Amino acid sequence: MFRDPTLNFIVLSATLAFLVWQAGPSIRAPFINRRLQFNWRKGIDAYRDGRYSEAIDLFEQCIANWEQQRHFDLCNVYCWAGACCQLLGRYEEAIEHFEKALREDPDHSGTMQHLAYLLACAPHEYLRDGDRARDLAGEAARRNGDDEWTSQTTLAMALAECGDFEGALTAYQSAMRLMPPEERDKRMDTLVQLHAGEPVRCSPEFDKSRIAPRPA
Repeated sequence: MFRDPTLNFIVLSATLAFLVWQAGPSIRAPFINRRLQFNWRKGIDAYRDGRYSEAIDLFEQCIANWEQQRHFDLCNVYCWAGACCQLLGRYEEAIEHFEKALREDPDHSGTMQHLAYLLACAPHEYLRDGDRARDLAGEAARRNGDDEWTSQTTLAMALAECGDFEGALTAYQSAMRLMPPEERDKRMDTLVQLHAGEPVRCSPEFDKSRIAPRPA
């Protein structure tokens, strides 16, 4: 080694960096993971602060580097990205993210609900698919049980999109009996719509007043 400690430090650092690189992804991954974990946390913070475009960029960096961090819950990342797109009114992108999330975890009832809601309530007709929304919402409600009110509201909206307003009212009224009073107050206008035989349509303003702090 060299007598100069600074020179020794530089040589050792360069050698370690070279060995880590040569060892391949299994060794490099932890270094990459720390950076992506940081992006993941920054993305969640940005979402909670309402900085949805910034959050999408950060979540998509996590998705793009999935090969380096396979322990990551990719379904969850897609759900967060989808929720951000939804709150920006970018419904086609939101549906794409939720579709990808469901492919990653076909049994994830939260993903089923998010996707069913958009397929039932998207403002653009070409994005809606009432039958599939009803099937997804029904399966989510079955998995979540009769005492879980959010899946019942999604099922009600899917039934309304299919023209079954009687079934929609039954499901929605059941949900309202289960939900906390503060949530019930926010959703009275939707009940009025269903009574009038009108399907529900989402918008960023509508969703911001109702969407859960955590999308999945």
